[in-house]
Amino acid sequence: MCRAKERERAREKELEQCSRNIALLLLSARTLPLEECVWARLFSSACLD
Repeated sequence: MCRAKERERAREKELEQCSRNIALLLLSARTLPLEECVWARLFSSACLD
C-alpha cells in the first residue's frame, strides 16, 4: 500500500514537471523556428501519454 502511494506521488511529480516543460515550450514557441515548434508539439503529446 505504501509503495502504491509512493508510485502515485512520483507520477504526480512527473506530470507536474511535464506541465512546466510544456508551459515553457509554449512560452518560447513564438521565438522558435518552425521545426522546433513541431518538435515541441511532439514532445508535449509524448509527455501526456
